[in-house]
Amino acid sequence: MSAKARDMFEMRFTGQGRNDRIYCKEVHTGNKRYVVLAELFEGKRSQDIPARIKGRIENIGCNYLYNFK
Repeated sequence: MSAKARDMFEMRFTGQGRNDRIYCKEVHTGNKRYVVLAELFEGKRSQDIPARIKGRIENIGCNYLYNFK
């Protein structure tokens, strides 16, 4: 996608004719790994990522700070 979407990945759910995605952010803190479920996109219909979703993914990938306790 772009450098702004670093550490972002998607989980795909395709059962029952659906094609949903959950976009996630992977965060490493010390020796722990966290996966933050960030954005649900229901019914993806093409290979391309719409500009609206791409902007959200890039924003989550580079502009959010996470503090885990």
